[in-house]
Amino acid sequence: MKISKQTIHISMKKMMSFITVVSVMIGMGLFASCNSKPTADLMVYGKIFTSEGNQFVEVFAVKDGKYVYVGDKAGAEAYVEEGKTEVVDYTGKGLVMPGCGNGHAHYSLGYAIQSVGTVMSRETAVDKFLKEIVPAAVKKAKDSGTHAVFGSGWEMMKFPKDLCYRKLLDDVCSDIPIYFADEEGHKGIANTILLKKARIINEDGTAGKTEVRGGEIVLDADGMPTGYVKEQAGTYVRSLLDNEKLFSVDVAKQMFLENERGSISVGKYANFLLVNKDVLTCPVTEIHEAKPAATYFEGKKVFVKPNE
Repeated sequence: MKISKQTIHISMKKMMSFITVVSVMIGMGLFASCNSKPTADLMVYGKIFTSEGNQFVEVFAVKDGKYVYVGDKAGAEAYVEEGKTEVVDYTGKGLVMPGCGNGHAHYSLGYAIQSVGTVMSRETAVDKFLKEIVPAAVKKAKDSGTHAVFGSGWEMMKFPKDLCYRKLLDDVCSDIPIYFADEEGHKGIANTILLKKARIINEDGTAGKTEVRGGEIVLDADGMPTGYVKEQAGTYVRSLLDNEKLFSVDVAKQMFLENERGSISVGKYANFLLVNKDVLTCPVTEIHEAKPAATYFEGKKVFVKPNE
């Protein structure tokens, strides 16, 4: 059978056209698969504190219990599929923040001590504390670029209650907040700048807030705070430290789970809270009013406050 050159040319041309079409189709399929986004099970909008570098975002997406997107609204659209993605819009209702940590984990045993403070021996007397421990802790904090000193370990019987600890601490360092908890964590001593942040001492040096429910602010004979605080008064004062990281991250690091939990980040488990008040911007006196409206564990709602 004799095949002309013209027939071969036409056949080759058709073959090349076919190969081109198939290549384009395969290429488009690969491109689409490379650029497709997983359909999210859950999408949450609002004021979202990620606990990563003190960052806020507008929205995050959750798939199979983990965050698959954290960022702005424009980038989130590709993860939403009507009828398959549950959407929670918490905009203007409060704060969305990491959660589901160990509620009784002791901050002093976590990352804070390692990064900005120190643990002292219960045998340490006041004199050694002021001359050696505090100066070393201040140097450690400033060298690491942090803006607060947090420590623990002093023994109640060796630290008389009637000393004016804020002035003693001020003599060592008065330009960054200092807080040292006792060995049990039920009492603490603070310098003046921290007491001013807590409004226990006013900016003009006069006495400010002198009572905290569930705690005690120790006062001298003139009614001035000494810097010695107990129970919830200590918790309140400590909360005003200029910590660089949120408690949830510190707890995760304490449990060696910081790559899995503790912040709102892509790849981590979606454990978070919807809080009915923006505790990061509301007046300090209103923080106690904040309540969880809902709690999510690995992307699933495990608690919801009635009427929320």
